[in-house]
Amino acid sequence: MSYASRKIQAIALKPSKWTPTFSFSKASYNNNLQKDTQAQNLIKHYFQHFLFSTPQVSHSPGKVSFRLYIHANSELKPSKAATTDYNLDKFKTFLSKVYGSRKKVELQVTPLSAPYLNAEIAAQFLVLSSKKKSFATLTNKFMKSTPLGEVVAGVKMQVSGRLGRRKGAGRSSRITRQKGKLGFATYTSRVDAARCEFKNRNGKIGVVVWIRSGEKRLVPGLNSEGRMRTFIQEWRNRKLAEQVNSETSPSLPAPSS
Repeated sequence: MSYASRKIQAIALKPSKWTPTFSFSKASYNNNLQKDTQAQNLIKHYFQHFLFSTPQVSHSPGKVSFRLYIHANSELKPSKAATTDYNLDKFKTFLSKVYGSRKKVELQVTPLSAPYLNAEIAAQFLVLSSKKKSFATLTNKFMKSTPLGEVVAGVKMQVSGRLGRRKGAGRSSRITRQKGKLGFATYTSRVDAARCEFKNRNGKIGVVVWIRSGEKRLVPGLNSEGRMRTFIQEWRNRKLAEQVNSETSPSLPAPSS
């Protein structure tokens, strides 16, 4: 299933527009944008076996920093992800070739244990899970499994399109679910919003997710290399244990004739 996701601005929040790249030369500015796009595509391909947020880039005179979140999901070929050696040091050296030897590349990768910790990952999770279950079931289950507390203060999701699972489903409909408060009326509420769109045999379907952060915020990039390796190793061990349990489980005897 092919889909496209992106971050969007939260409703009723209008922060000043800004760009992470600044240059007095228009040619230099366009050159940096072209390099940023190339580097972002390389990062997306590198983490293609995971759910991931769009890499956010920021520039300084001697450094380029990329920041993203990843989440392991069984729908994205877990066998390939489990056998891949994710070495950030080697990959950062490869990324630095895009910008040349003048700038150092910093890659901050934060593994997430649950999809509800990032709006873009949550939208991708719902889209991939829709192959087996309806959106009404998925949204209800997602809300029940999302705890509200210090990290997440509120969640809202909206699914629109021809949501029937059978071919030639009826007219467009919309499903809206909300848990907690988002606080759109104040700038102090940190709301992460994202949209994910895909096409099936009935047409285009859009999924929009809003997540309001609580008092405790995630710290992106803190010991990225060690956290990511531990995260992937624990996930590999879980998959291996599930495989062993499925192979050793007793099979039912064949019915006698």
